[in-house]
Amino acid sequence: MIIEKLEEHGILYVLVNPSHTSSICPICGSKLILMMGFAQRNGWKPRLMRCPRCGFIHDRDVIGAMNLVRKYLLDVGGHAVCLPNGVHDPHVEWLVTTMKHGVETQPVLARPTMT
Repeated sequence: MIIEKLEEHGILYVLVNPSHTSSICPICGSKLILMMGFAQRNGWKPRLMRCPRCGFIHDRDVIGAMNLVRKYLLDVGGHAVCLPNGVHDPHVEWLVTTMKHGVETQPVLARPTMT
């Protein structure tokens, strides 16, 4: 349904395989650990992931979005954009700007591909 809407409005898109995007650290590439304690104490589903190697902590959906941008840029031959050292709180603007730059610097694709 969403693909039909994108095509209907002439919006370019690329399909990116989302596997493992929420479980790998976008900073150093290590396997992330689910932080259970706080969520369990409050009766919530755990959402925060922590990297045992570099200490990066963020919501699993934000991590997934960061890694999807990285996968896209690497798959189309671009360069993965890393956050500056010490920055552990990415904003939506960073993700949008990075993705927009990646799309604008690549040739138009005839049809989407699943990577």
